[in-house]
Amino acid sequence: MGNIRNILKTRIKESFLLWKHYSATYSLYNVLWWFCFYFKPPFCYKLSTYAIKKKTAWLDKYIERKYKNIIDRHKENNCICNNGTMNEEPYIWVFWGQGEGNMPPLVKACHRQLTYYNKNVVLLTNENIETYISIPPEVYNKTKTGKISWAYFSDIVRNTLLAKHGGLWIDATVWVPQRIPMEILKKYSFFSPSEEFVPNNKTIRFWSNLEWNWNGWCLWSSKTNYPIFSFVADMLTEIAIKEPIIPDYVTIDYLIYYAIRLFPGKQKDFKLAKGFECNNRHKLATIMNEEFNEDRYQELTKDNYFFKLSYRANWKEKNEENKPTFYGRILKNII
Repeated sequence: MGNIRNILKTRIKESFLLWKHYSATYSLYNVLWWFCFYFKPPFCYKLSTYAIKKKTAWLDKYIERKYKNIIDRHKENNCICNNGTMNEEPYIWVFWGQGEGNMPPLVKACHRQLTYYNKNVVLLTNENIETYISIPPEVYNKTKTGKISWAYFSDIVRNTLLAKHGGLWIDATVWVPQRIPMEILKKYSFFSPSEEFVPNNKTIRFWSNLEWNWNGWCLWSSKTNYPIFSFVADMLTEIAIKEPIIPDYVTIDYLIYYAIRLFPGKQKDFKLAKGFECNNRHKLATIMNEEFNEDRYQELTKDNYFFKLSYRANWKEKNEENKPTFYGRILKNII
């Protein structure tokens, strides 16, 4: 009950701020979407689709008016992607601001597994970010004072890194069971784990499944200066600096969706990435409290390389029979 009250309190505060700094109309669309997210009514798919499309139209007009200079500059410089370069051994980027020593158990297990099977992994922390990219002081200040979230700060970091260096971004809570086949990824200008979108009446529409599928927790660019990430990085940074409140919890997804429409030539990159689908990417999370089974694990991970987990989930290390769960086995050591 306390958790519900906290969620309700957060959403009421968010709605008021969106109404105050943007518009009552936009705030209403946001409320409709969150209503679908939390309560999943039988008409969830239609209502969340309506809400996300209305939010899109409103935000399109807003950024095209307020950030016209950035949009025009990136449209003019779109050809810069032809000059991008890629290291033969691209980096795998992971961010945990407090460093490896302060990782929660699940995050530490994910990092241990990733680095065991893969090389060129760079763990970014609050201490070494500036070694790879430059973030404006205003962004740091707003993050430290809580005016923008660490999640939003992470969105700026990932897009700025990919724009400048290319490579593979993986959230710190992504489980990578084996060596990532870079030789396959290099064939794609863009990649993100996805699967065929098959909705039902209670499916929630996100920007990331509205027309093209992607996941912000795992993103790849085969070259530097990829237009999508360059544009999104600049926009996220400017919004952080100029806006008193971030317009959406997943502003990164809205901006990627906008960028795909801004650069129609890149739409084929998102369609081609479906050739390397990861259909089980959410399934590991659904069995974490079940008894660990080696054969089941191997079958699940055989042709899938990325699994999204959460260190905040209420998972148990052992079941009622005192046998290790999938969660408990993951925490123990390398699989």
